[in-house]
Amino acid sequence: MISDSFYRLGQYIARSLPLDKAYSFSRQVALVRYYSSLKGKKIVAENLRTVLQSKRETFDQRKISELTREVYMSFGKYLVEFFRFTNIDEEFIKKNVKIIGLEHIDNCLKLGRGVVSLSAHLGNWELGAAILPALGYKLDAIRLKHKAKAVNNFFDKKRAAKGVDNINTGMGIKKCFTALKNNHILATVGDNNFSRSGEKARFFGKIAEMPRGAAYFSYRMNAPIVPTFLVRQPDNTFIFCLDKPIMPDISNDQDAEIRRLLEKGLAVIEDYVGRYRTQWLMYHEVWDS
Repeated sequence: MISDSFYRLGQYIARSLPLDKAYSFSRQVALVRYYSSLKGKKIVAENLRTVLQSKRETFDQRKISELTREVYMSFGKYLVEFFRFTNIDEEFIKKNVKIIGLEHIDNCLKLGRGVVSLSAHLGNWELGAAILPALGYKLDAIRLKHKAKAVNNFFDKKRAAKGVDNINTGMGIKKCFTALKNNHILATVGDNNFSRSGEKARFFGKIAEMPRGAAYFSYRMNAPIVPTFLVRQPDNTFIFCLDKPIMPDISNDQDAEIRRLLEKGLAVIEDYVGRYRTQWLMYHEVWDS
């Protein structure tokens, strides 16, 4: 388990170096992790293999290894950005982020029922969650509680400094309802189930236990789902993609409608992960082996 000391050391180094040097340093650390973390590397490789198979792309072990290594490189950059960019403001966004589809958030908020933001462990989802508060939107994020309290506190403080209110996975259902009732944005990730309330669904052609939180809250509060992804470009700037809303139909049977919303959301996640596969930072088994 990575301790909070590792994160604090990483933060110190990332802030002490110029950005290009910090990226270069993260690349070296990522390579060490790639060659030393046999279990993590195997999981990432198998996840990528499933993605490529679903796209019916030709590949061999060499390609899988190259893509896996790039995932580790992307994770290193993700950490550098998380450590450095404490103060996200409009100037930073104007310089580094191209925003596509912000009108979807605005139009949905006009309904007064809140918005469920559906993302994935893709690109830099932490930084993506900080952009909306920097632009003046109220955002509450459902987050997985770390086993180590010190690590948990470290991440919570970083998120709070960026204007993100945290809601613990599985323990903050009432807070989720309140956030939507107050017309806030409720940020969720939908590419891996970390709770006990998942639902089996087809994801990249294979059955997996997937989180149903976004679909559940969308149906219960009649709140639109807006798929949201911050993806990195070759020059290390970003595109902030806010996709077309997925609208709930509360006249439908609850279970059937939650299922439909879940499948709609997974289809969008598949599209983005398929396009930005080396930015899919998934180090957990998504499908049962």
